[in-house]
Amino acid sequence: MSPEEARAELVRRLREWNYKQGKYALKAVYPDGHAEHCCLGVAGEIVVEEGLCEWVPFDGQLNSNEAEELVQDLGVEIFALEPKDVRDTERYDVLPRSVKDFFGFREVNGKYDTHGYKSLAGDNDNGVPFEKIAERIETDPTLLSA
Repeated sequence: MSPEEARAELVRRLREWNYKQGKYALKAVYPDGHAEHCCLGVAGEIVVEEGLCEWVPFDGQLNSNEAEELVQDLGVEIFALEPKDVRDTERYDVLPRSVKDFFGFREVNGKYDTHGYKSLAGDNDNGVPFEKIAERIETDPTLLSA
């Protein structure tokens, strides 16, 4: 799958599939069994299906108080992507480098603001709906690696 095809599949899933949008984690599974994904977590489902990564419980430092509250107060299990590429061995709460490259993104958090900090992950955590994020993926060249 080319980066263009991967992004097109991500856009399609963000628009058409019934992923429940979550915040502060790629993938969160609640005690009742339902899962929530950030937009990059939806990308994670694609690379897991492609055999590039697997979902593993996230055992690193959570990057926000909100993520800590999900885990401690609500009993949510947070998942990260573990790449199968031996050159990319860390577990991530954003996209692994190999996955960033698979989608052709410039940054692991989907950064698109060349002079600031705006990113797909930040938009997601700020409540931007999947439809708007899909539109940015389709139209914003600053997301893409050179």
